[in-house]
Amino acid sequence: MNTYLIPMNEGTGPYIKKIVANSERAAKEKLYKQLYDKYEFVEGDTLDEIQGQLSEEGIDIGQIYDIDEFM
Repeated sequence: MNTYLIPMNEGTGPYIKKIVANSERAAKEKLYKQLYDKYEFVEGDTLDEIQGQLSEEGIDIGQIYDIDEFM
């Protein structure tokens, strides 16, 4: 399992979200599921598809980084 870090801002200030997954693709899928469940207005099948919708609502999602990149 790998640890992935995602810079985010949901309107309350920036923070770093941590997701543990087998791959970057799996991390994106987990993040998509979490955001899809939290925000009812999003429509799309992938994280890339809903990022624009979230951005319009003031929810910013940064690039996904493997924590190993910082070691």
